Amino acid sequence: MCAIFGLIDYNHTLNAKQREKLLRVLSEECEERGTDATGYAFNHNGKLTIYKRPYAAHKVHLHLHDDSMGRTYGYARVSSTEQNLDRQIEALLEYGVEERDIVTDKQSGKDFQRKGYLALKNQMLRPGDTLVIKEMDRLGRDYSAIKDEWLDIQRMGVDIVIIDTPILNTKEKSDLEKNLICSIVFELLAYTAEKERRKIRTRQSEGIRLALDKGVKFGRPEISLPENYAEVIDLWQSNQITAVEAMKRLDMKKTTFYKLARRLTNK
Repeated sequence: MCAIFGLIDYNHTLNAKQREKLLRVLSEECEERGTDATGYAFNHNGKLTIYKRPYAAHKVHLHLHDDSMGRTYGYARVSSTEQNLDRQIEALLEYGVEERDIVTDKQSGKDFQRKGYLALKNQMLRPGDTLVIKEMDRLGRDYSAIKDEWLDIQRMGVDIVIIDTPILNTKEKSDLEKNLICSIVFELLAYTAEKERRKIRTRQSEGIRLALDKGVKFGRPEISLPENYAEVIDLWQSNQITAVEAMKRLDMKKTTFYKLARRLTNK
């Protein structure tokens, strides 16, 4: 069983909150016909947006775009389920993002295949909206991918606010200023990536040095020569025995035998 209703605002006399309230009341009244799922089809400037959720209507949070003012969304991310999002969420709330408009992920930032982020970008953000993030690395860890994502979001007509780095905020900026901010972002990302690479190399060098100080040997272990090595090599070099016979007497593989022989020749 299902129930269908519609709302037409020909003269655009209702704002987004009024439309949301009317639709919510009407849809909750329709729960008498079923609570398995709820769906909305919303036509905005000729573009049809469909919201469908496998929940009863009273559990669905509907967000409609307001022509007069974009919505502000927040995004928070930690890398694992054991980590806490509270610090980021608190900063987003203090900035003015409504709790219902905060999207979160507990997943690695190695790429952008995250359930929350994809829903935010592909289903929620609209031209005129603002995306607020506490720190740049909450968006992701792959700096080249962040660059592409930043451009994508800007092309959508969405402003970006980084709370901890206000100089990067694009909200209420001209196109010229936004292009300048883009340049700063890309330079910053390149610098950060290079800094990270240097940090990794430094850590590796320090680790190797400490290991050497402790007597750890790297590479293949040195080959110990058999007691009869000098005698057998003399016989081979004087053509008294073949190389195959020398290898057999020394119990050596072909590559090892000739490698040691070259060392003797080069000394």
